[in-house]
Amino acid sequence: MLKRNPYRRILWLDPDTGERKWIKAYERPAPKIVRPWRFSWARERQKLIDTLKPMIRHELRESKCKRLYVLGENEIGLRWHDNLCGITSQDLADTLRPQIGPQWRGIGPAFCLRDDPPSSSDDYDGWYSRLLQVAGHELAHCIGCFPHWCVSHPYVRQETKFQVFKEDTEADPGTLPEYADRPKWVHHDWRFIRLAMHVSGRLIEATKLRLPLVQLLAWDYFDYSDPWQYLAAVSDEIQSMKHLPLSAISKSEPPRRLLELWASDTGHDPVTLSKPASDPIPGDRTLAASQWKGCDHE
Repeated sequence: MLKRNPYRRILWLDPDTGERKWIKAYERPAPKIVRPWRFSWARERQKLIDTLKPMIRHELRESKCKRLYVLGENEIGLRWHDNLCGITSQDLADTLRPQIGPQWRGIGPAFCLRDDPPSSSDDYDGWYSRLLQVAGHELAHCIGCFPHWCVSHPYVRQETKFQVFKEDTEADPGTLPEYADRPKWVHHDWRFIRLAMHVSGRLIEATKLRLPLVQLLAWDYFDYSDPWQYLAAVSDEIQSMKHLPLSAISKSEPPRRLLELWASDTGHDPVTLSKPASDPIPGDRTLAASQWKGCDHE
């Protein structure tokens, strides 16, 4: 059988420059295999959990929870109101236990995100950055609820719990009764802002991505000062406390400048702000049809 000489010269077209040139046969590069881009929510969800779980490893161990649950809107068969990007509550894992299915490993912190896929591979980086921002926002809520983040209602029918959740996510937040006579900052107070900025710093360090604070904090919704003023108030402790569990940071003495900014924006007395809240779950909200707490509308 006649073998081809690998040293023979061939005329080769460079696909990058369009230039034709003579090369030896063995120098010809292997053809590039272009596989079609496919979106997988399961893969992205696991990637998200792998990024977030190390940040709450201490809290999971202390509460004896085995898993952080992240679910998607389409994954659980719902269509949310347009203003809702993510939601969390103390009993969300219990409420969505049938939807979690074989991944269930007992009660634990959970949140649900909008999981509409990016339109193309070119939009993926921006899509994943936005997903991280919403996930970081919800994770800060979960830390704010610790150690009360794992609640179950064994005497309430599963169908009833899911129906309440469904109605709440489909409604416009402005039409819910509990939103009528309360300030916008409820359950997004200085405690949440402080935790969210710590989460943001750790996310940026872990992913090396640019995560705008305005979007992670949903700042456009509130009437606060410039977010960079708040960041300047906590920037020193973000570095000095990055080795501490987030729950320990939430219980530590807050920076004085943070309390002064918050008092200026909301009219509170900065002297009383650093005292522990009478409600063990600062800044949560009540569902429309029950007394369950902790959901977050954007």
